[in-house]
Amino acid sequence: GSGAAEENEESAILKAESEEMNLLMSGSALEQAKAYRVFMYLQIFTATLKSFAHGANDVANAAGPFAAVQGMYFGQDPCSISATIWVLILCGIGVILGLSISGHHVIKTIGRGL
Repeated sequence: GSGAAEENEESAILKAESEEMNLLMSGSALEQAKAYRVFMYLQIFTATLKSFAHGANDVANAAGPFAAVQGMYFGQDPCSISATIWVLILCGIGVILGLSISGHHVIKTIGRGL
């Protein structure tokens, strides 16, 4: 029945993965070193983009409530409140200051405490 088909599909996937792995590992040490170097820089690049996106999300999380309070204070319609550029800049500066003042505590806690 379908059990045999699933086993054949699974063994085909495993065989394909092992063939790919054998192909990757069959290169010379110089080729492997070049590949590791390329992917090392790609990982650094993607990690940089990820941290930038994470920081932008932190700024947005801080700016939303701040813009809501500011809009309500000035009597804006709650459905049409939006964060102005100065609010985003102010919240970005706040995140930067917070990280520069106490970011090392976070890194220490993650490095040792987890």
